[in-house]
Amino acid sequence: MRLALAVAASAALALPAAAAAHATLRATTPADGAVLAQPPRTVTVRFDDVVRVGSGNAAVDNATGRSVLAHAAARGDVLTLTLRPRLAHGAYSVRWGIVSDDGHLERGVLAFAVGAGSPRPRSILGAAVPLTWSDIALRSLYYLGLLTAGGAAIFGLAVREAVGRALLRPLAQLLFFGLLAAFVGGSGIVHTAAPGTRYVLVVEAALGLAVAGGAAAALAPARPALVVPAGAASLALLAAPTLAGHALDPAEPRWLAAPVDVLHLTAAAAWLGALLGLAWVLPRAGRLADGSKRASALALGAVVVLGVTGIVRAATSLSAVSQAWSTAYGRTLLVKTVLFALLLAAGYVNRRRLVLVRAELLLLAAVVVAVAVLTELRPGRGYSAPSAPAVVSPSRAG
Repeated sequence: MRLALAVAASAALALPAAAAAHATLRATTPADGAVLAQPPRTVTVRFDDVVRVGSGNAAVDNATGRSVLAHAAARGDVLTLTLRPRLAHGAYSVRWGIVSDDGHLERGVLAFAVGAGSPRPRSILGAAVPLTWSDIALRSLYYLGLLTAGGAAIFGLAVREAVGRALLRPLAQLLFFGLLAAFVGGSGIVHTAAPGTRYVLVVEAALGLAVAGGAAAALAPARPALVVPAGAASLALLAAPTLAGHALDPAEPRWLAAPVDVLHLTAAAAWLGALLGLAWVLPRAGRLADGSKRASALALGAVVVLGVTGIVRAATSLSAVSQAWSTAYGRTLLVKTVLFALLLAAGYVNRRRLVLVRAELLLLAAVVVAVAVLTELRPGRGYSAPSAPAVVSPSRAG
C-alpha cells in the first residue's frame, strides 16, 4: 500500500502540469507535397506563437542533395527560409527549425516540386532532435530544487506552531539545498538555451530569486528572521514553471489554466515538503511526534488538490475525448488516472498516519527525472494543427 501511495502521488506530481508548451504549426507556403508551376523564392512557416530561428534549417535538391537554402529569418510568428533563385524543375525537401517562446526547439519537414505535372514529392530530410542526458539532468535538478524549496517553505508554515524554534536550523538547511539545486539546474539551462525567449527570461528571474533566497537560508541559523525571506523566495519560485510553460500557450484558456497550474505545482511541492519534513526536518529538530500529525494532514490535503487540479489541467489540454487514447499525452493521463485512484484508496487507509520510507523518496526523485522528459510531450490540443511538427528536445530544456 505504501508503494501504491508513492507511485500514485508521484504520478499526480508528474502529470498533467508537466507538459510544457510548443509553438503549434499553422501553415506552410508552399504546402507539404505541393507541385508548383514556378519555383518559390521563399518557404514560410507560420505558428500560433512567437518563434525564433532554431538549428537545423535546410533546403536541398532531392536529386543531388545540394543545398538550395540562402537564408533563414524569423519575425513574430513566421519563419522565412529564403531559397536560391531559379530552382530547376524537380523535387525539393525543406527542414525547418524554430525555438518557441517557451524555449522548445522544434523541427519539421516538407517537400515541394517545381514543374507542372511532376509527381507528388516526399521529403528526404529528417526532423528528429535527440533529448540529451544533460538536458534531462539539468531540468531534473531545476524542478527538484523548485519543488523541494517550495515544499520546505509550506511545511515550515504548517508545523511551526507545533514544533517551535527547534524547526529553524533543519528547515533552513532544506531550503538552502533546494534553492541551490534550482540555481545549479537553472544556470545550466540558461547556458544552453536560445536567448531572449520567455522561458529563458523566467529562468533568469528564478535564478535571481534562488540566489537571494539561498543567501538568506544560509544565514538564517545565525539570523532567524532571514528564514522568512528565504521561504518567501521559495514560494515565489513555484510560479516559474507556469510562467514559462504550457499554461500560457495561446491555445489554452489562460484565465483558468495558469491559476490551476500554479495550484497544481504548489500542491505537488506541499506533498514533497511533507515527506522531506518527516524524513529530514522533524528528526533533526527532535520533534517528530509533535509535527507528524500536521505533516500527515498536509500530505493528504496536497494529494486531494493534486487530483482536482490535475483533472482541470487535463480538460484544458485535450480538445477531444478521443485524444485520451489516440495521443501519447492522453494515454499517459489514463495511466495517471488509474494510479490516482490507488492514491485515494491509500490515503483513506492511511488517513491517520503517514508512513515514510527512503524508497518512496528515491521513487519520487526518479519520477522528477521522468517529468524532465515528459515536459516534451505535446498536449492533445497540439495535434489539431494541419501538419504537426516533430516535437523534440528543448534548447533549454521545459
